Amino acid sequence: HPMARIERSPKRFYIHRLGCPKNDADAETMAGLLTAQGLVSTEDSARADVCIVNTCGFIGDAKKESLDAVLDLVATRRPEQRVIVASCLYQRYGKQLVSEIPEVDAWIGTGAVDRVVDALDASPGEGRQYHEGEVFLARADTPRVTLGDGLVSYVKIGDGCDRRCAFCAIPLFKGSQRSRSGALILPEVADLSAKGTREIVLVAQDTSAWGRDLNPPERLPALLASLDTVPGYAWLRLLYLYPDRIDEALLEQIATQARLLPYFDLPMQHAADAVLTRMRRGTSRAALEDCIGRIRARIPEAVLRSAFIVGFPGETEDDFLELCDFVDEMAMDNVGVFTFSEEEGTAAMDMDGAVEPEERERRRDELMDIQASVSEARLAARVDTHLDILVESEEWADDVEPDGEGPVAFLGRFYGQAPDVDGVVFLRLEEGVAKPRPGDLVRARIEDSLDYDLFAVLEADE
Repeated sequence: HPMARIERSPKRFYIHRLGCPKNDADAETMAGLLTAQGLVSTEDSARADVCIVNTCGFIGDAKKESLDAVLDLVATRRPEQRVIVASCLYQRYGKQLVSEIPEVDAWIGTGAVDRVVDALDASPGEGRQYHEGEVFLARADTPRVTLGDGLVSYVKIGDGCDRRCAFCAIPLFKGSQRSRSGALILPEVADLSAKGTREIVLVAQDTSAWGRDLNPPERLPALLASLDTVPGYAWLRLLYLYPDRIDEALLEQIATQARLLPYFDLPMQHAADAVLTRMRRGTSRAALEDCIGRIRARIPEAVLRSAFIVGFPGETEDDFLELCDFVDEMAMDNVGVFTFSEEEGTAAMDMDGAVEPEERERRRDELMDIQASVSEARLAARVDTHLDILVESEEWADDVEPDGEGPVAFLGRFYGQAPDVDGVVFLRLEEGVAKPRPGDLVRARIEDSLDYDLFAVLEADE
């Protein structure tokens, strides 16, 4: 009888989420599949009957974090508790992990997310493996359950990557780009919006290349226009837009579609031509500057974010100083800086000109200091302006106060702050102002700023 299996199956599941937003989308798909089988999500791993670690296998620090999470769970598990390890770490290291951690009951690769229900039948310590492809793209009938407060939802519009950057291992275990069709994305966004999601974030390895691999090909501006027909949500955000694919059609769509945020996440990685060539980025400093110039000319209110790698093999002090000059001169709003990580199987692994780890750290700190000054100046320019703030939580942070009167009551973000990676807005209320609820979009006056965060006040109507 089909119900017999459910009765014997675990009742509560816990998902430990690690890695990028694409992993978050896959985690919510696994949650949807388990919920459809009658299981209930819990935030407490100790109470769960099955614990799933959704891992990251990108760079050294992320791999260590994922491995530590797996080892912690198998060390503290109850005899009847099941442990499943999913996603990139297993996809990349496969049999090596299975042999080194025999306590894991089941392993699920990035292309087999939909097999999580089957993995519940694995015997303790069986080490059952599901490795059926390189990436998983949800179908129209694939259930999804939001985890957390559900105010922000990441929608995976594709995965894999056609680029072969020298430092990146992702194509080695995720393969080439594969896009989901707009016919699959639209109903998922509509469902999430109907369930209360306020910010939809579209993600892929290369979001700006979406649809080019489909037959017939589809284009990102057309997808964005179709998503504008979905009622309910407040904001639509794009992440991972490669500079060489920012064309006039995309700029026009972002400039004119009201809920589509003028936020450009542009992974640049470096600005010195010599390093960009060694990285196999296929671009130049001049091209990056041209992209930034075109964005700001068409959309003056645009907020720009990028990420850079310091200490790449062969990066000289002059190369690094050129990068510092670029970051200072371009004055982007948000910048992340990473030290080069040697990754097995990548072209950069065997390159000469290694930079000492201590020097990598010094360069990261110096570049971040430059960006802190840039960010501080750009946020200071917003003081005494009014911005729409997406309220996320009630905080009552009595120890965080602006120059104005009264403690901060709420946390939120304005359009130039992406969730989890950028700063926040500390929001206080004037006397007599009704308390907003998480998910509300409110108009507030910016009254103070820090390096990365803003203070705002929700004023009483005069």
